[in-house]
Formats: sequence, C-alpha cells, structure tokens
Amino acid sequence: SNQDADDQGREYSFTQYQSHTPDASIIMDSMFANDIKCVIYDRSKTYDGTEGELYSLKEDPGESVNLWDDPSYASIKKDMTDTIRKDLLARPLFHNHPIPGALI
Repeated sequence: SNQDADDQGREYSFTQYQSHTPDASIIMDSMFANDIKCVIYDRSKTYDGTEGELYSLKEDPGESVNLWDDPSYASIKKDMTDTIRKDLLARPLFHNHPIPGALI
C-alpha cells in the first residue's frame, strides 16, 4: 500500500496476483505511488492485456471509480504502466508460473 511504501522510504511498491483455473486465468500487476494505484491485467485466457484499473486513493479510498479510461489521468497511467513493465516485469520471479488451467 501507499502507507507501506512511505513507511519504508520507497518511491513506489509493487504487488502481483495470479489465479488460474480451468475456466479463467487472471494475472494482475499493481503499483502504488503518490496516492495512485495502477493495476495491469496481463494477457491471459480471460483478458487481452489492454485492461486495467487506476484509482486516486486520496480522492477515492474505496476504489469505486476506475480512472483507467479517464483522459485527465492518461499521462499518469502511461508513466505507471511503463514503470510496472520496466521495473516489476523485468525482474525474475521467485516462483514459476503455474501451468495455465492448473488449480493453485
């Protein structure tokens, strides 16, 4: 969360979530920075890789208004998605990706 990143003196923090079942596959890469949360849905059996979520946690702590397609947040979205792809996804994972369709 933003608070965790601030408490640890980090500029931003990342999270990654994966869920694979026979009917659906979800891989989400998230970044928290400057009271903004950005989530990228990776290409999978469920998503085509263009979807995501963007929230202003200061203005919307309950994350009820997705700003992903809001033109006024386009540059923030681009900066954050670029950072996720450059910094998070470029790192080796500490675990293997499960086989698509595997129950984990």
